[in-house]
Amino acid sequence: MHNAVAVAQKFEQFVIHYGDDPFISRTISKMVSTRLMVLQKDLKRVQSSLARFEKAYGKTSDAFMMEFQSGLAGDAMDFIEWSALVHMSERLRAERAALQGN
Repeated sequence: MHNAVAVAQKFEQFVIHYGDDPFISRTISKMVSTRLMVLQKDLKRVQSSLARFEKAYGKTSDAFMMEFQSGLAGDAMDFIEWSALVHMSERLRAERAALQGN
């Protein structure tokens, strides 16, 4: 399997030497668009789960994370799951922003 970075670098060199290839550019654009749709779907699912925890415990995820990271929240399974969902949300948002060029 090819490393995505190596493939992207080869395409960059190709474009520098031979100019843009519309077919490859469209293909890459469609791949990015498809990945963005998957990320948005995953983010919506994670946000829904976060909202359930926020409602159940009466606090925002930000407030919870401050307590959790300082050791005040305890180590209940719900809190470990909530923390994992917060980290997942952050990772999904970062990936989305990177693909959008933000």
